[in-house]
This record gives sequence, C-alpha cells and structure tokens, in this order.
Amino acid sequence: MRYGLLLSLALCACGTSLSYIPTSDAPRKQRARSADQVEIFMTGAPERPYVEVGMIESQQEKMSLDDEQDVIAKMRAYAGEQGCDALAIFSGNDATVSHGGSNVNNVTTLKGYRGSCLVYTGQPAAAPFPAPTPFATPAANSCMPNATQLCYGPGGCRGGQSCTADGKAYTACDCGNAPAQTSSVSQPAAP
Repeated sequence: MRYGLLLSLALCACGTSLSYIPTSDAPRKQRARSADQVEIFMTGAPERPYVEVGMIESQQEKMSLDDEQDVIAKMRAYAGEQGCDALAIFSGNDATVSHGGSNVNNVTTLKGYRGSCLVYTGQPAAAPFPAPTPFATPAANSCMPNATQLCYGPGGCRGGQSCTADGKAYTACDCGNAPAQTSSVSQPAAP
C-alpha cells in the first residue's frame, strides 16, 4: 500500500496536478477515450447539444518542466480518462509562489486552467455542409441532353448549339442571321 502511495506521489510530481469534480449526471455511460478524441473549446462552446458533467482543474507544480501547451495537453488526456467528449476551458487557474531566503524573494507564476467536462447528447453532429450531389458525367463523345453551349460557326460567326435529347451529340452551330465575321489585319501604310 505504501509503495502505491509513493508511486502516486512520484507520478503527481511530474509537473502538472489535475483534479476532476463531478457536477451532474451524464446522459449516458462515460467511457475512457484517447486524448485525440476529446474536442477542445477555448473561445466558445460546441454548437451541438451537450451536458456539463464535471469540472477539471490543472495546475503546474513547483519546479515543473511543463509549459502551457503541456498543461493543456495533460488536461485533455485527463478529460479523455474521465470519458469527456469535449473539454471547454473557460478560465485561468494561475497561482503565484514565492521562494527563496529572507533576503531574496523570487516569485514564480504557475500556470493552470479550469474547464468543463462535456458529454454530448442526442445524435452526432451533422456535417457542417451537406455532401455534394454528384453530377451526371456524360460519357466520352456525348453531352448532357438539352444542354446548350457557345460555339463558333462557319466563317468564325458566334452562335450556339444544343445537345440532342438522347445526349449523343451537339447540333450544328447556329449563328442565326449573323454574317460571317472576318478579321481584317491592317497593313502599315507605304512610306
């Protein structure tokens, strides 16, 4: 038993202390998950329905080698161990610690955060955008039935053509009554 307590204390001295305080019942059984499966929110809440089931606090410890990113990463992993679907970090939990002799007074700020353990309710979140509807792609040497397109007819006239109703070919380019367009290139005048 004492060995387990010492191991627990040694693990706790790894740089960041973490605590979980349940606040309400979860809408379903919580299961542990990996850190990468826990969504993190720092500037707002999820758009899908959720229940806040607990509070998680983190705090750097004295002589910690953990930086702010390490503290948040450990908090996210801890949220996964608690079965949280998401972690909403809502405030800092910094502490100042003074150390040194009577003539020397050094103050260190230990970073910390408070967050909520969130469990989603209802159906999974819908995709932010609906899946694109596939377009019918015409086979080679064919076209979309009744589709129209711009074309250039005999003599370079600008006209239009449409795809036949069976989708097998375009009609001949119809320029209407437009005269054939010719291009003229002006020659420099003789000196």
